[in-house]
Amino acid sequence: AVYEELAPHHRLRYNQLTGMVASELILLLETECLTATLDAVHGAADDDLRAAVGQFAADERRHADIWRRLSRLSEPGWYVDADHVLCRPTPGLRGLARLLAARPLWWPVVFWVQLAQEERSIDISRRSLRLPADRLEPRYAAAYREHLRDEVRHVQI
Repeated sequence: AVYEELAPHHRLRYNQLTGMVASELILLLETECLTATLDAVHGAADDDLRAAVGQFAADERRHADIWRRLSRLSEPGWYVDADHVLCRPTPGLRGLARLLAARPLWWPVVFWVQLAQEERSIDISRRSLRLPADRLEPRYAAAYREHLRDEVRHVQI
């Protein structure tokens, strides 16, 4: 209800900051956790799964570039030398996440967390793309559209 009371320029800024935090979180999960899990699975997979996981990893690298580019376009001064400005997990938390993600057969919960993240991403993308065109910055709309196509396939894998 409070959102509707905001002046249009305040709503726009709120949406921008929310988009930047989402981009940072997605970038963090895709570069720190998901790639470590995919690398671990890739080595233990049969040929068909190895090919699917290889494409999945390539998609995630491309997505990371998309989220970095969006952040830099949104706030060029903030993201000159950093990927994470609004969401900065501690080095210990990042190390623990990488440790767990790199051993998915020891910690199968990693698959569940990543599946939940992929499904959440699908939901966010779909809801965002249903907004009127004037409520979503076009570059974010394009990123969500591209990301959505890949995420649906990733959940299937």
